[in-house]
Amino acid sequence: MAAQSPTANILTFPLAAPTQRADRKPQAQASDSPQQRFEQLEQRIRQFRGDTVHQQWLDAYLDQGLELACRAGQRELWALQESWLHRMYRALRDTGLDLKASTPWRAACLEALYQPFFALRHLPRGQHDPRCGQRLHVILRDFAVISRHLV
Repeated sequence: MAAQSPTANILTFPLAAPTQRADRKPQAQASDSPQQRFEQLEQRIRQFRGDTVHQQWLDAYLDQGLELACRAGQRELWALQESWLHRMYRALRDTGLDLKASTPWRAACLEALYQPFFALRHLPRGQHDPRCGQRLHVILRDFAVISRHLV
């Protein structure tokens, strides 16, 4: 059995306690898988067009996505781990750049980009796999432009 590296838990974050308010869609059912909850949150974030910033949606989305990436890393499924992080990054970036979304919502999504960005930067695989390093380099340039000009 392979020993876990000390960086295996870098993506572990406590999950926020779910809250329910009348003006929001119902929370995911307890029977939903983590992946289903993640997909529901992602869809909600991408499609939201209101002026309210639902920070709890972003927090839950980040928590769920980082948890999925962490689980993949613990099972040594490195490509899957990287895929979850890239997916989170793209969803937040795309929503933050979507001109149909409100300015406050776009700003909140762009501000949340640092979490998947940070996790991608610190993947142990990225230090040894040239393809992973190339993908990370593209994201570094992307993040630099966004942080310099938009946030």
